[in-house]
Amino acid sequence: MLNGLASTVYLITMNPMQANMDVLYQEARRKRRLEEENHSNTEALLASAQSLEGLLDGSGTFAAIKDSVEQLSATAPANHDTLIAAFGLIVDEVRFQHPHTIVLCGTDEAGNRSSVVAHFSQLVIRVIYLSRQPESAPREIGFHTLV
Repeated sequence: MLNGLASTVYLITMNPMQANMDVLYQEARRKRRLEEENHSNTEALLASAQSLEGLLDGSGTFAAIKDSVEQLSATAPANHDTLIAAFGLIVDEVRFQHPHTIVLCGTDEAGNRSSVVAHFSQLVIRVIYLSRQPESAPREIGFHTLV
């Protein structure tokens, strides 16, 4: 009795097997929580990588070049060829080397065959139409994807 108050002490004991089960249960809960966090982190990382993949891939640029040529070809006057002017070349072939390289092949100002190899982010091109010489065959741009 303390200060006139009765006190009762309860002693709670746990048998060793129950204590081990409690530790195992807590450890299993902790492990499950970590797995869930890792899973959500992995999903976020994959989504982030997939969005970056599009930024580092030149296929969109290649498609835009093809679309621009097709659009101008649809409106070009008769007896005109739609071509690309870039890097001092009149381009008659565009090759896309996945994932980021574009090769432009054509003729320079002196009439020599030439090629330019560029990262897709370095391209500045003009899609133009030029009048075709009488009795000459139509010139078309070839588009090729290389893997």
